Amino acid sequence: AGVADEFTSKLVERMRAHTLGRGTEPSTRMGPLIDESTRAKVHELVEASVASGATLGGSGTHGGDIAIKNGAILAPGNSPGILTTTGTTTLDTGSIFSWELNNNLDGDTANTGDTGVRGTNYDGLTSSSLAVANGAIFRVVLTDAASLTNAFWDANQSWTNIFSVAGTTTNAAFNQLFNSFEVFNGTT
Repeated sequence: AGVADEFTSKLVERMRAHTLGRGTEPSTRMGPLIDESTRAKVHELVEASVASGATLGGSGTHGGDIAIKNGAILAPGNSPGILTTTGTTTLDTGSIFSWELNNNLDGDTANTGDTGVRGTNYDGLTSSSLAVANGAIFRVVLTDAASLTNAFWDANQSWTNIFSVAGTTTNAAFNQLFNSFEVFNGTT
């Protein structure tokens, strides 16, 4: 697993350095897919990978439903950022929602009360609807020397600061969305 983890880490780092955009722009390193059938094939490959336990991460918009199965990880954002899905996002038992909080919070209440900004200081997920099974795991990833004692945690927080859901949210209650938590210092 050591070689695979190192390869994945380096691949993610290189891909994050790519400039996405119109293929006609000189700074663009990666452009859009050529047609709907190619987009559908890539979507199918991503779905199969996530169903096999891969991590689905990044910012932008994912068209359609996302089902994160047991052992798979949904990591929205790009250190940090916001992932938008146009369908239902489902987190099955044993799946992991990996949420990143960085340390851009300095105690200066003039800066948004130092509770942070969704997509800038911490990850966010925007979805048409959200279904979270009992046993899905909420993983807090602290980066840039962030800690559980900074001003973000002193403020009154809500799941709606992280999740923006247009339709229905399925679990016992939105205020008890997850019943299993992990904390990591570093990245996943």
